[in-house]
Amino acid sequence: MFLSSTLKKVLLILVLLVELFLYTLFLYFDFNDINIEISNWLKYVGIIVCFLASLMPIFSKNPAKSQYFIPFSLFFTLVSDYFLLINTDKSLYIFGVVIFIIVQLSYFIYIEILKKNKTSFLISLIFRIVLSSILIIVLSILQFDLLSIVSVCYFVELLMNYVTSLSLIKINKYFLIFSIGLLLFIGCDISVGLNNLDLFEGNIKNLVSNLMWTFYLPSQVLISFSNSINYKNIVYRV
Repeated sequence: MFLSSTLKKVLLILVLLVELFLYTLFLYFDFNDINIEISNWLKYVGIIVCFLASLMPIFSKNPAKSQYFIPFSLFFTLVSDYFLLINTDKSLYIFGVVIFIIVQLSYFIYIEILKKNKTSFLISLIFRIVLSSILIIVLSILQFDLLSIVSVCYFVELLMNYVTSLSLIKINKYFLIFSIGLLLFIGCDISVGLNNLDLFEGNIKNLVSNLMWTFYLPSQVLISFSNSINYKNIVYRV
């Protein structure tokens, strides 16, 4: 079954409306301290919708091979968010962060495939391995706990993906959507870090905590949508 161009546009508009509804609703819940459990499920449904929306290009005629990477990444995002958002056993949080590293590695491969430069891929891969190894050794010597070490390695991967994604805009301006998605992703993780460091109290702490998903759902929506929009006028297929 193939989706027509018109049907895809209609579905994308419907997805956007659903995401806006969920986003408005859970932000209202969060900023007014209303039932966090319901709010968390609203957020999780939003990520499920992002994953489903990212699958649309696969049901088009002759999808590009690279268009499978974003659904793959969002599937693992879904799994990660279960551990970090729905799961109540804090000892399992580390699995969520480790899975997020898989997500970022998938985006790394996606970006490098689109750049079509094997030398760049090998250099970037070696650099990431060396940098991650150094971080793990240094943070271990400084006696950081395992969750903190994994979190730092994940965040560095995300930062590097954002920086390298900017080169895709030279290939096609529509990749800006993907880059902005990663930038908002960074905004979310900075908010997570500030919240976990307990640097603030009272209303400011609540604001920082609520900013996590204020950034996060829009980031995933943009990344999901980029899988459809980026290829509308793409100059080559990979």
